Amino acid sequence: MIVFVDNINFKNENNFKSLFTYIKLNNIKYIKNTYGDKGLKTAQGYYKNYIKQLPPSIYSKEYIFDNYWGFFKDELLLHLLKKEELYSSSLPSEDKILFDYLYLNYYEELEYNLRATLFWLNYWKQYINFSNIYVCFANALIYTKTLSSILEENQIPMYVVEHFATGNDFYFDRRYTHIPNNISAPEIEFSIKKYSNALIRLETWNNKNVKQKLSPKKSFFNQKSTFLLSTQVVNDFSIICTERKYLSVIKYYKLIIDKVISDTESNLIIKTHPYEKVKNKRSITFDILVDYIYKFHGKDIHRIKIVEDYNLEVLIDNIQCAILFNSQIAFEIAQKGKPIITLGNPFYGGYFTIDKEVDTLKLKNADEYKFNSEKYKHYLVNIMEYLYNNDDLEKIKKELSQYSIEINSLTENNSTYNRNNIIVKNSNMKINSVENSNMKINSVENFLIKKFASDKKYNKYKNKRDLFYHDTKNISGKIMKLLFYRK
Repeated sequence: MIVFVDNINFKNENNFKSLFTYIKLNNIKYIKNTYGDKGLKTAQGYYKNYIKQLPPSIYSKEYIFDNYWGFFKDELLLHLLKKEELYSSSLPSEDKILFDYLYLNYYEELEYNLRATLFWLNYWKQYINFSNIYVCFANALIYTKTLSSILEENQIPMYVVEHFATGNDFYFDRRYTHIPNNISAPEIEFSIKKYSNALIRLETWNNKNVKQKLSPKKSFFNQKSTFLLSTQVVNDFSIICTERKYLSVIKYYKLIIDKVISDTESNLIIKTHPYEKVKNKRSITFDILVDYIYKFHGKDIHRIKIVEDYNLEVLIDNIQCAILFNSQIAFEIAQKGKPIITLGNPFYGGYFTIDKEVDTLKLKNADEYKFNSEKYKHYLVNIMEYLYNNDDLEKIKKELSQYSIEINSLTENNSTYNRNNIIVKNSNMKINSVENSNMKINSVENFLIKKFASDKKYNKYKNKRDLFYHDTKNISGKIMKLLFYRK
């Protein structure tokens, strides 16, 4: 059986269409664990409203750091980085120093996140089933990181999914680590056909967090070259999970603005992320940077424009070079053939981008940078072949066919019901599915029969399990029948 660990990210099954289509076409049983969907799973690091549900913490500071910090640090930062004193200051990037700082200054929030960790560790230990496959989104929050740790310890399969920037493609990785800015697409052989297919998929760009506004085509500046500084939300997991050096990211945006004005003759368009006002209830980055650019005077202030909810394609047409940390917006910019300077060690870094460190950043005029189109083409093929799209049933089949997964009984009706906070889906869209009405394959049973039976008998077992056990004559087969077979 496949277990989706929430019904928040997986409520709309069209977001991962090929995965759910394959499951339904092959009559695979799956469930959605809904426990905490309207509470603990949506806390986003703020657990004050749920403390009655959480166990107490009796551990020392050092024990917490050594044993639990890794589970809750990302979600704690997700919550804390909305605080002005943190997003505008210089947070330490080294783990132990950061932990000590937060323990001293934000102990209540830290303790609540620790207690949430203890709760989920206990919950998942009682919940998991060794014969199931688990699927979670992103794997950056406490409830998924605790589960992944237990599954890894027991070598139970876990898949992590997340949307790609196109909105129509998604990651589907067997792993126990987080996905945000943590992707390594394998090198594959380049071909014009693969590149053409990749371009077709990019043409259907449909970012699920940001709907592009229709903005008038215009020239922001009359002369000289222009940079685009594209910002991310202040508590973006792509930075929190991988690049702790830039936790107080607004500080570095200000430094980049200073560098453009002092080191170059180029203009600057700043585009803040419109999703920030949805995620954090206000446009933190936009508001702060608007105030900041007013420190400039005379002609310098006229070299800077700042926008939030503005059509990106129009902005890209106005620039010669982009600056960003590790946002996936790089692919949309690269499609226009514009060079990109990255500062946050992105997963696509080292391929088609110009990778630098903020602390040692020296800028030339925007029109002096060049875009490496050949490297981009090769990487685009790599990443798009690595991703899954709405039609990738064969890729899903290849990935899941290595497991023996419980199949719905053909006598069951299509149904959705809730039992103990679990949504159980029975989809009887039987195509190339097993014919046996009482087929419930145990993974140990399947392993042993595959190992010791002939290919002919194993195929008989897979397709007609009743008949397989009815016809078995040898001692080992009779033992297997006693162990596993129930009519």
